[in-house]
Amino acid sequence: MSVRDVFLDLVSYPTASDETTGTTPSTPGQKVLGAHIVEHMKSIGIADARMDEMGYVYGTIPATAERGTTVGFIAHMDTYGGVSGENIHPQVIENYDGGAIALGGSGLSLSPAAEPALLGHVGKTLITTDGTTLLGGDDKAGVAEILVAAEEILRENKPHGTVKIGFTPDEEIGEGADHFDVEGFGCDYAYTVDGGQLGGLDYETFNAASAEVEVEGVSTHTGGAKGKMVNSMSVAMEFCALLPKGQAVTLHLTRRDARMLADRMMPAPQQEIYHPAGGQRLAFALLGANSLSTLLLVALALRQGDNAAEQIALEQINQAASWAARWLPAGLAWAL
Repeated sequence: MSVRDVFLDLVSYPTASDETTGTTPSTPGQKVLGAHIVEHMKSIGIADARMDEMGYVYGTIPATAERGTTVGFIAHMDTYGGVSGENIHPQVIENYDGGAIALGGSGLSLSPAAEPALLGHVGKTLITTDGTTLLGGDDKAGVAEILVAAEEILRENKPHGTVKIGFTPDEEIGEGADHFDVEGFGCDYAYTVDGGQLGGLDYETFNAASAEVEVEGVSTHTGGAKGKMVNSMSVAMEFCALLPKGQAVTLHLTRRDARMLADRMMPAPQQEIYHPAGGQRLAFALLGANSLSTLLLVALALRQGDNAAEQIALEQINQAASWAARWLPAGLAWAL
């Protein structure tokens, strides 16, 4: 089989990994593909091809000549879980002309304007997604390359030392090496076939680690919060700022904290509140006192049937209404 045929076969298997399951492999589809790869390896002559209970696939190409070292090649079977990997419909572009590539009818495209590396593949055959799913080239392209290379080594029977092959699950969630049988793999040197330029070789890589940090603030009533309340988001941002510059940091937020952060970064416009001056505050206080005395007079007049007291009460009600119309809106704004 050609490397293209092997690749198109591999991407038909959905193998997205999932960091939330707590299992190895994290999704059952990876073992389904692993079993399929084992059968493929056996069909091309790798007699000891096998998959362990964790979903790791191993195999050996025996040496045909004495060599001092054993070399291994490794790739991962899982794909990124953030985009659908079900029902992939690859499109094959023969003799690429250097222009934009429409990804099916999705409205998306690949263009040299955004991806200048495309110009290095003019005249080549490219395989892309149709824009509705991911393709799975990371790293089923690496798996296909190793399988086809192994088939050619066995078919051509050229002198070579022992070659080991390994395919891992869950690389995309940072767990690909967790259960890899390094001792059983038995290599002096091994190479990961995963991306990069054709013919390129990376001899060093980055080191990555992850940690979950929970920041708990201090909540208290706003009336006495000065010097006491601690905003957890402010502390989290200060923590991130202390980490080495230029290194990737991902901050995961709860829905509530994300809303608070958005409110702080993009506050909603506040309506201006009118605050009355001292004289207006006094008027508001007098209005309250006048209203209270008026109510008392009305109650007294109704109880005693005193027409004079009732007249005085009516006059005060009119006065209170006049003051209220003038000062109540400002007074309420101040009180609130």
